Order: sequence, then C-alpha cells, then structure tokens
Amino acid sequence: ASFGGRDAVIDAADLDRALQVSNYDAFVLVQSVTIRGGRTSGDGGGVLAFGDVVFLMSSLVANTATGDGGAIAAVGPRADVTLLNATVSGSVAAGAGGGVAAIGDPDMTVDVYSATISRNRADRGGGIHVAGGTARLENSIIALNHGGGGGLSDCDGEGAGLFSFGGNLFSSRCPALRLRPRDLVSRRPGVRPLARNGGPVPTHGLTRSSPAVDAAKQGLCYRFDGRGAPRRLGGRCDIGAYERVTCGGLLVNLIGSKH
Repeated sequence: ASFGGRDAVIDAADLDRALQVSNYDAFVLVQSVTIRGGRTSGDGGGVLAFGDVVFLMSSLVANTATGDGGAIAAVGPRADVTLLNATVSGSVAAGAGGGVAAIGDPDMTVDVYSATISRNRADRGGGIHVAGGTARLENSIIALNHGGGGGLSDCDGEGAGLFSFGGNLFSSRCPALRLRPRDLVSRRPGVRPLARNGGPVPTHGLTRSSPAVDAAKQGLCYRFDGRGAPRRLGGRCDIGAYERVTCGGLLVNLIGSKH
C-alpha cells in the first residue's frame, strides 16, 4: 500500500497514534507526507510498525510516546523501516529513542539514508535507539537530540546493532555505533530549525558553515533531496534530507512548491 501527495498531512492532534502497520507481511510506502501530533501511552507515538514501512521525502514531527519511539517504533521480526530523504524532528519518548526505536527482535532492520533526525528527546537515545535488530546509517544527520539528563544524546544501543555506512554527521558521540572514516562526530551541525523550505514537507535547512554541506559520500547520493530539489543544483551532495542550493549567492528554497 502507498499513500501521500503534495502537502498531505496526517495530524493525530495528540489524540492517538498517527499510523499503525499491524500486518507482519505488509509493505507501506509513505511518500511526501507529514505525520504529526501522534501520542500514545505505549511505543511509537507517530508510527508503530510490525511490517515494512518506507518513509520517502516525508517528515515526522512532534509525536510523543510514554514508551519507546517518540516518532517511530519498529517492533517484531518482520519490521523493516526505511527513512530515505526523510526528516524526524521534535518528537519525545519517555523511554528510549525520541526519534526512532528498534525494539526487541534480532531480525528487524532500520535503514536511515540521506535523512535528518534532529531535536528529538528521550531518556536514552534522543535520536535513535536500538535494542534488538540492526540500524544502518548513511549520509544522514543525527544531531541536536537530547537524553534524560538534558545533554546531547544522538544515538545509543544494546548489543552490536548500530552500524554506519559512512557520510554521517553527529553532534555527540554514539558509544554503540561502529564509525567509518567519513563520519563527522561531535560537531556543531549547523542545522536550522524546522521550517517550510520548499517542497511538500517541512525540513531542517543548513547554515552556510554547516559541516554537512558538500560532505556526503558522493557516489551514493540520491538524485533529489527531501523537498524534491535536484541535489546537483547544490554542487557536491550534502549530508541529510536537505540540499543547500544557492543562486547568485542567495539561498533558494522555492523549489517545486508554493511555499
């Protein structure tokens, strides 16, 4: 199944979880959708996934869970979650994984490619938490997320399930993560607040001095960013869901959008 479209929004208005994929054999594509305002007394404030879910050029914003996974919780042996050119922002979990949590089964996977996970909060692993299964990160920003003590806590895990494929930017150290030489760690990320920067969903823009600019693994860049902007317009590919594009020295945000 798939759903989405320009300016599509699933707003749970803090009444319930926004989306649940209960069928272990399901495949769901969420494209160009904003998922916001989900709230649950369990896991997965925005989305609870037992099957396969791909978030393409979508944003999950301001979701809350009293358990794990403020925005997304992947649960069970058949759960496979992919974030591609996606944004996870402003979500909160009382447990672990303010942005994303992979919970409880060694066969599940979470893939994070050219995504931005920023300004989320949890007791453990403000950005992403892995407690079973595997999370693979590539060309993504995991930054400015906070843990229970108030300090930066971008990711954590139990066991050896958190892997980098390179080209990632972190604002803090992730003790459980196996880093690659192209990763940037404990840097000021230069990530702007969430805003309408053109395209179908809100994104985190980059400052001119952000270390993410032109720093992605170039051979693995996707053609478009999270707004639908051709990444070639920015020169070398940037890390994260947003490609910083300028024209005559001026920042360009009105790309394929009325915003």
